[in-house]
Amino acid sequence: MGELGDNTAPLGLMIASRLFALAATAELLRLWIPRRNRRTPGPMPSGTGPQAFGVFLALTAAGMFADEKSDVFLIACVTSVLAAALLVTGARLRWKAREGAAGGRTTPFG
Repeated sequence: MGELGDNTAPLGLMIASRLFALAATAELLRLWIPRRNRRTPGPMPSGTGPQAFGVFLALTAAGMFADEKSDVFLIACVTSVLAAALLVTGARLRWKAREGAAGGRTTPFG
């Protein structure tokens, strides 16, 4: 989270945002590294892009909400709604792709 001058986010938010960014980066690397094989390069799973962009937008919105001295509350609300929409869209695309590969109905976490 970026700090502007003497305005810093609470310690818990700074730690949590960095952990979420690390987890999102690790998940993207977990999906991307096996696809770097020259003989069998495959596309990233459907919905990965919207999910990743949604996570990083959510982290941006969290930083905006923590910035009490600037007038970015409305922008933070719009950013957080957009982030939630991207996360849901990406999850839905990945779920549909997994359901189609399984040949029937699957549970979200099964």
